[in-house]
Amino acid sequence: MTRLSSMKHPLIQKARSAGTHFGDTLLLQDWAACLWALDAGIQLSTVFVVEGEAQTEMVRQLQKRQIAFHWTTPGMMQKIKQTKYTSPILALCESDTLIQSPSGKLILILDQLQDPGNIGAIIRSARAFGVMHVGLVGPCALFHKKAISASRGHVFTGAYQCFDTTQEASDYYHEANYSIVRTAMDSTMTLDQASTHITQAMALVVGNETDGCDQLWSQHADHSISIPMSNSVESLNVSVAASLCCYVLTH
Repeated sequence: MTRLSSMKHPLIQKARSAGTHFGDTLLLQDWAACLWALDAGIQLSTVFVVEGEAQTEMVRQLQKRQIAFHWTTPGMMQKIKQTKYTSPILALCESDTLIQSPSGKLILILDQLQDPGNIGAIIRSARAFGVMHVGLVGPCALFHKKAISASRGHVFTGAYQCFDTTQEASDYYHEANYSIVRTAMDSTMTLDQASTHITQAMALVVGNETDGCDQLWSQHADHSISIPMSNSVESLNVSVAASLCCYVLTH
């Protein structure tokens, strides 16, 4: 173990520039996130531990797993996180191994989702019902600390593909022999009907929290579905809607 005390150290600078999207070096901000990543087979490339944690179970686990780490101070941890809050551990990792081809009866496409809590909740529900592949259209903070927490670490499991545009996602999943199904309030096909009438493997599109699915999906989708509900309720939270769809379409 070495001690890092200079903000100019290359590893400190790398940690401060870490992001939350695929292609970024990721910064894990607590021990639970580190454990979830490790259990999913994600390697921690650099680990920082606050001085004074030497006798903790966390450090014993790092040593047992033969994971090297660097000592640093609470103040340095705050500067790395760029917040006033400290953490006993921070770690860097890469997520490239999660980019894989789709498989399974049902996959999800998250279209321009913005809220990390919703993203994490959707991933957790998807995994609960055996949906292991997720396509991401547009910027998606999949590895934001709130998304990691809401998913209970399941953002580190399964497989993903990333796309800049609706067209790219549509072409990719059609070529993979998926029928694209968009969720829309004005659809005439209900979720229950879709579960029996659509026999091809499905790529289900769930849209942005405010605007729903991008209008371009109406041109690229093979089907549109809605969830029937009381007229007194305007809409469902996107994570709730996605969870219901995953349950019905996988049973």
